[in-house]
Amino acid sequence: MSGGASRAWLVLPAGAVLRRTLSLPAAALPRLRDVLAHEIDRQTPFPADQVSYEGRVLAHAPAGQPVPVELVVLPRTRLDQELQAIGPLAGLLAGVDALDAQGRPLGLNLLPPARRPRRRDPVRRLNAMLAAVAGGALLLAMLLVLGNRASALEDLRADVAAANAEVREARLARNELVARTAAANFIATRRAASPTMLEVLDDLTRRIPDDTAIDKLQIFNGQVSLVGQSRGAPALVGMLQASTLLEEPALSGAVQADPRTGRDRFTLVARVVAAKPGASQ
Repeated sequence: MSGGASRAWLVLPAGAVLRRTLSLPAAALPRLRDVLAHEIDRQTPFPADQVSYEGRVLAHAPAGQPVPVELVVLPRTRLDQELQAIGPLAGLLAGVDALDAQGRPLGLNLLPPARRPRRRDPVRRLNAMLAAVAGGALLLAMLLVLGNRASALEDLRADVAAANAEVREARLARNELVARTAAANFIATRRAASPTMLEVLDDLTRRIPDDTAIDKLQIFNGQVSLVGQSRGAPALVGMLQASTLLEEPALSGAVQADPRTGRDRFTLVARVVAAKPGASQ
């Protein structure tokens, strides 16, 4: 989690989001978000209403050439988990971003617009308060010179004391926010040490061949279970053994031939690799 004196951002690890690079015509850029909404079902395993997403142009292309665009998708379930983890700090967020593979922020706001709070900038409020105090002090000083009013001086002192008290309260609140943000960031970093469901799904998608149809996929309590049909079910075990996110893949039960499809029906289980002590994203 990162933030300044006035706003806080929740920055997620690279594995929390799914990124896809697309080539789009330049005419689609003015309505890029609408265009990407139709691509979510094709490019990701999630429906559009279950994700928060943004797009960004990666580079400018010559006239008439496709423009490279990146689609960044954050599942709503992961977003809700992260917001719940930071508790009351979620209401102070100005946005949610994610890191790229090099640890740099993507520069996107994956917090849905409806959940972005409208908050006044406390630094601007503090500056305005100090400016008002200075202006009031100048005005009262002029009144003292013109009218020799001793009571005006007392009023000025009281106003300055009250303003100083408000300034101290604002600084204390800001320091408390920074401390709570650092604590929440530490918790989020520790939680991100294990592979996410999105990372496991992406790994399975890359390793399972096209001639294999998955009818059911379950990931629960560190266990992965796949039920489906394949022309080479026993070979799937070897394919998943190369995964860095899964371990101990094995077929559960007997492989049964399906005469309708000409494929073997199988059940395959594996364990998600547990995070090593002290590991972090």
